[in-house]
Amino acid sequence: MSSDSAAAACTADPEGPAVISDSGGPDCIMQQKRMITTRAPSTARQIFSVFGLQMRLFSKSKTIYVLVFIALLIPILAYTGIADDLLEAYQMVPSVSYLLILLPLFIAVIPSAVAGRTLSSEFRNRVVYMNYPLPVTRTVYYTGKFLASFALSLGIVLFAFGLAVYTSSVFYTPSYPNDVLGAVLICVAGTFAITATAFGLGPLFKKGSVTTTVTLTMGLPLIIAILMLWLPMKYPLVAWEDINNGLMLLPQFAPYHMFNMLDYGFGGPYRIFFLMLTGGATVALDMFCIVALIWGLIFLIIGLRKFTRKEL
Repeated sequence: MSSDSAAAACTADPEGPAVISDSGGPDCIMQQKRMITTRAPSTARQIFSVFGLQMRLFSKSKTIYVLVFIALLIPILAYTGIADDLLEAYQMVPSVSYLLILLPLFIAVIPSAVAGRTLSSEFRNRVVYMNYPLPVTRTVYYTGKFLASFALSLGIVLFAFGLAVYTSSVFYTPSYPNDVLGAVLICVAGTFAITATAFGLGPLFKKGSVTTTVTLTMGLPLIIAILMLWLPMKYPLVAWEDINNGLMLLPQFAPYHMFNMLDYGFGGPYRIFFLMLTGGATVALDMFCIVALIWGLIFLIIGLRKFTRKEL
């Protein structure tokens, strides 16, 4: 047997030639050592690969560009004076909070639109079948997809938030000292929780969880606010104030807490409505972030369990 044929018989490494010893024959021991050192990419690199793949898919979605354009409307409306006319028509005082009047809708719709159909569409369109032959586990695939959804959702929400804060600093004067950093933390925590909710519920529905997440995010604060007005009149002996303060820690109240932190000076007939949704006081940042983290992790675990057990 020639050295070339022996080397071919010895090596099992398809990425390179056999290791030849000084005598001209195959060095099987050295070849085996090199095979041992040839390993699959780390879990972190696999997650990053899935993350990059999903971000490229997002870049081809028209919905993402529509959401970015909606965020750009904030400075456009303020610069052209349209925002002032609209606020004055509804007896609102121009301020950063009212520039972010659609923030509850943003935080409800953007994460839901980005993350709600990410997994369900892949199973429905059979795209997932082309990804699983790759050497990644379902947990890695799930994690990379979620991180991409969260990064994009947070980027768009913070983009709108930053535009509103900057525009208000140019055109308006806050009525009270504002806490921009606290509002950013609330924004990050709330967006994480809502994105995790949409992403975790996605595998449970054939057509995704967009409608369910939007309904939950927009409707829950209103339902709680109505109950907190009615229940104390029906059952006056219960400590409703403590219960209300606890419910205000739910991530669905994130945009209303941001209103409070950015500008306490709400004016016009809608002042009572917004203060009612925030409990009339600034929420504890640490507790809110902890609750949002726990909320998000619960839904991510629910989604992961369903995703790992779903038949391909």
